[in-house]
Amino acid sequence: MQPSPGGIESFTLTFPGTAFDEAELARLAAKRFRTKHTEVPLSGASLVARLDEALGALDQPTMDGINTYFVSWAAKQVGLKVALSGLGGDELFAAIKLLRILRASRD
Repeated sequence: MQPSPGGIESFTLTFPGTAFDEAELARLAAKRFRTKHTEVPLSGASLVARLDEALGALDQPTMDGINTYFVSWAAKQVGLKVALSGLGGDELFAAIKLLRILRASRD
């Protein structure tokens, strides 16, 4: 396996105008690790427009399936065939509060 001649590419979903948009943090990480960074803006309307397609691509129930679908779609648009995700990174980078909120919302 050969490294990509163009370097490492990174992708993030952005949610413009929302409190949970992590675009700035993703930009900082991309700058720090010198990646070729792509941001994929996702509005409620664009998510709904492609929701059937995204759900059809899922092979099992998952909490991160929709955002993984959209990031994977963006990677494919620039010609990538293989991508590594940061799935599980929340647990490492202190998103435990979010997980507790999600669990409480099920009750």
